[in-house]
Amino acid sequence: MIDDYNSIKILNQISKIEYNNKLFYQKIISTFGERIIDILLIFPNGYTFRHLINNKITENEIDKLCALDLEVISYEPSFNKKSPFIVNCKNQFNQYVKIILFNYPQKFIEKKYIIGKKYRITGNIKYHNNFFQIFHPESTYTHDNLEEYESIEPIYNLSRLKLNRNKFRDLIKRNLKEIKNFNFPEEWIFKEKIKKESWKSFKEAIIEIHCPDEKVTNIELEKIRKRLAYDEILSNFITLSNIKLNQKNHLSKYRSNKINLSKTIISNLEFKLTNDQVFVFDEIKNDLASNNKMYRLLQGDVGSGKTIIALLSMVTVVESGFQTTLMVPTEVLANQHYNYFRRLLKTYKIRIALLTGKTSKKYKKLIYDQLMNKEIDILIGTQSLFNKNLVFADLGLIVIDEQHKFGVNQRLDLQNKSHDSNILIMSATPIPRSLTFAIYGEINISIIKDKPKNRKPITTNVINYNKIDNLILGIKRKIKNNEKIFWILPEIGKQNDKKNDSIFSRFEYLNSIFPKIVAFVHGKMDKEIINETIHNFKNNNIMILVSTTVIEVGIDIPCASLIVIENANKFGLAQLHQLRGRVGRGSVKSNCVLIYKDNLTSNGRERLLIMKNSSDGFFIAEQDLKLRGGGEIFGIKQAGLPHWRFFNPYNDLDLIEDAKKNCKLIMLSKQKYKNQINLLTKMFFKESNIQNYLTG
Repeated sequence: MIDDYNSIKILNQISKIEYNNKLFYQKIISTFGERIIDILLIFPNGYTFRHLINNKITENEIDKLCALDLEVISYEPSFNKKSPFIVNCKNQFNQYVKIILFNYPQKFIEKKYIIGKKYRITGNIKYHNNFFQIFHPESTYTHDNLEEYESIEPIYNLSRLKLNRNKFRDLIKRNLKEIKNFNFPEEWIFKEKIKKESWKSFKEAIIEIHCPDEKVTNIELEKIRKRLAYDEILSNFITLSNIKLNQKNHLSKYRSNKINLSKTIISNLEFKLTNDQVFVFDEIKNDLASNNKMYRLLQGDVGSGKTIIALLSMVTVVESGFQTTLMVPTEVLANQHYNYFRRLLKTYKIRIALLTGKTSKKYKKLIYDQLMNKEIDILIGTQSLFNKNLVFADLGLIVIDEQHKFGVNQRLDLQNKSHDSNILIMSATPIPRSLTFAIYGEINISIIKDKPKNRKPITTNVINYNKIDNLILGIKRKIKNNEKIFWILPEIGKQNDKKNDSIFSRFEYLNSIFPKIVAFVHGKMDKEIINETIHNFKNNNIMILVSTTVIEVGIDIPCASLIVIENANKFGLAQLHQLRGRVGRGSVKSNCVLIYKDNLTSNGRERLLIMKNSSDGFFIAEQDLKLRGGGEIFGIKQAGLPHWRFFNPYNDLDLIEDAKKNCKLIMLSKQKYKNQINLLTKMFFKESNIQNYLTG
């Protein structure tokens, strides 16, 4: 941490939100964070453009959102409940405009629009019966509050959060005052880069995204976003470079160079490790045996065999006398790993424990005591590992599986259990090489591409919705052979809904053909019910599981040989690949069927054909990147991409190389740029966690 007065002063200035509405305040804090900068680094998802008409209204303004300065001259009251109340107005050119209002009390309207007074009224202009009209104005301003009028208003995605738009806008404006009065340190971006791109300063960019100049264009707004995207990716590089530097300077107290036990386990496996698995395990062994702390990402395609590498790595650390832990996102996956570890390690004196939300208070207490007394070697768990009462005696290795399912804060909370621990994070989602550096910087990365030889290839077919009857015949044959089926849909729907492409309607349909052997799960169900249903599907008489993507990760059912994905074109390619990986885990030949409807676009058809013709997750991810272009990136968070505020992995790849060079220059002159480093990292990372990130 750089303890510089000016940097601290800057951070204190932007460290708190002041707001007198307690409920609103609490919702803001829980959603975005407790700092002013957390609010100001929210990028609007669009802008409302209002054209202020200073001249005569023409037909060019019809059906457009405009602002008019009008004087109220008379009323035309409603003559029945179905008729409107009309406020007659005129502009300075004596053009008449009718304000049309339905279902408002007359007293309310007469109080809001006083005869003889002037207002600025915004809304969509219509033309009817030789009069310009505005139906239910969007906004009305008096001369007393005219400063609140905005010709360009940012649109924030607040509907799901149930936050009042006006209150949020007010909060933005008042907090911008802190930025306006605030002296940022000298520019951190190459002068040549700023000149080449014609970028504004960071302060100007922040102000402009929230309060754009009325003459700004969409091209200029995109340029501002690009500038902030560069700041964000640069901040990411600097943070990760600090981690890497810390690794080099951080002598590990958990050197693990004993490999006899892992050699024995490998020799007793029922299968032979692939060349990629052998190579990756050698990389990890070298890390663990070195004097420096390990921080490594293990990336592998679905079914590539990452779990056995995690187990061998943990065994190496345990043999050297230290504890290890494995964190996974779901109880199903935790139980699965626990049983797998116990099966492979049953002949060895390695003590394994499982900690989930279902673990009883009594057993939790026992686990806590045993960890403190170093009576547990390997602890497997879910979010329960975050409990502050859980303390390791000697934690030498943290393994985080399906790392994209956890937030940064959660991962940091676990790392905080031991700043000295080696860290191995795993992702089952192949990420295009073009994005790998953008996401993980210079953190050491290992990739497993080869599939184990015992993994049977999955045949993928693409069919029209009209051919479902033929598919049912195939399902009947599968069930006769005691093979199980996944049926995936993108929508939950509602019970008794007649839509034929929702969870409930598809369940009803399949249950009518295969009574008593069909079940369903979706993300809104209680976790215990989901786990119980999946258990029954795996072990009992349930043969068909209708589901949303809740089963995307961590379900290992060897007897499942068919996955049907309905409306497959509504899923991202990376997600389709993840889903397809739920089958093909046993000795039986497996199939994936992608169903589409007649309205399939050419792009949708191309995407499904990619799935049909390839099983290489890395190739599929590259194709997904090309086809999506600048699409909505947060819609595919399942793909393992982090939550970026401004940086768009599909549009901003051109920024990466320059930002990488920029980062190296800054890191070579850390003392010169200490204020910039301190501020830049803390703006894009929570201050409470950056210390953990840099030291842990």
